[in-house]
Formats: sequence, C-alpha cells, structure tokens
Amino acid sequence: FSVVAPAFNEVESIPELVERIEATFSTGFSEPQSYELIIVDDGSTDGTRDLLRELAERRPQLRPIILRRNAGKSMALMIGFLKVRGRYVVTLDADLQDNPEEIPALAAKLEEDCHLVVGRRQRRQDTILRKLGSIIFNWTVRKATDLDIKDLNCGFKAYRAEVVKTIAVYGQFHRYIPLLAHFAGFKVAEQPVRNSPRKH
Repeated sequence: FSVVAPAFNEVESIPELVERIEATFSTGFSEPQSYELIIVDDGSTDGTRDLLRELAERRPQLRPIILRRNAGKSMALMIGFLKVRGRYVVTLDADLQDNPEEIPALAAKLEEDCHLVVGRRQRRQDTILRKLGSIIFNWTVRKATDLDIKDLNCGFKAYRAEVVKTIAVYGQFHRYIPLLAHFAGFKVAEQPVRNSPRKH
C-alpha cells in the first residue's frame, strides 16, 4: 500500500495520523500489510516540515515530500502519485477528519472488481454552506454523466495503482478524480466512511 496525505499547516495532527496509520496496517487487516506513507507538505509555515523530517528519521515507511511553497491539493496529490510504489494507493486528508481505521474496508471494496473506491461521508462534519455546495455539485455531475457517486469530492479514496498512473491531476481537478477515472474506463464504486470533526 501507498498512503498519500497532502498536509498544509497540520503540525498538531501529524503525530496522531502517523500512529493511527501504523496501527491500522499492523492490526487492522487479517494479517499485517506492508505500506509506505507519503505525506506531501504543501508549503506549510507552522513547523510541519520539520516535524515530518524528525518523524521520518525513526520511521523508514514515512516518506515526506516537502514543497517550497503552497501549490494546492491537486498538485500535492499529483506529486505524491508520481512517487508511489504500492500496488494499492490510498488518499486521505492529514487533518484527521478521515479515519485511517477504515482503510481495510476501502481495500476490501477494491477487491470486488473495481479500480477506485470513493468514500461517502456519513454525517459529514462541515458547514451548512459547504454541504449544500457539495450536494449541488454531486447532483449536477450525476445528471450530466452516467457516474452515480453521491460524494464525489471526498478525499478519502482507495485506488489500484494503475489509476493514479493514468490520470492527470492539476488545478482544481482533484475534485473530479472519480470522473476522470470513469472517463478513462475504470470502474468506480463508493464505500460509506465516518467523517470526524477537526481536532485542531
């Protein structure tokens, strides 16, 4: 597995994220899984990059990528995708709203003959305005295409590696990853996931 997590000013969240991902791959599957954790620091100014370097000295599976300036989520994901070595790729945000403990469920769904599994956030922890915008966005995509996904913009996803090696993500295109994969001929499915409130 390759886990890719874009991070921007997440110095308080990173230690817990790293520990929970370690625990998930040690005990969350029926048997331990090998993994790499690629955290892409997207030009943080709060000490995130120094913390990542420090943590990586003690954890060979942690592979930080440090960007000199803030390039945005799409670019951070694309840079992470270029570096992955795993057969399966998981993306999640570094702010702990996505729960690493649900990675095995996403991976199991991948085994059901699909290429990309999109998390569908249950009881989404966000503002009313963001929720409303998301509802309109998802409804529009479903009406305009034949892709029936209810939470297209959820960052918590699992992919077969061939998907991330095929699609190009830039600008704000991270919002359209499932649609890009669908248009490229990949099978896209959804999996319910919990959504936690931000801690920091």
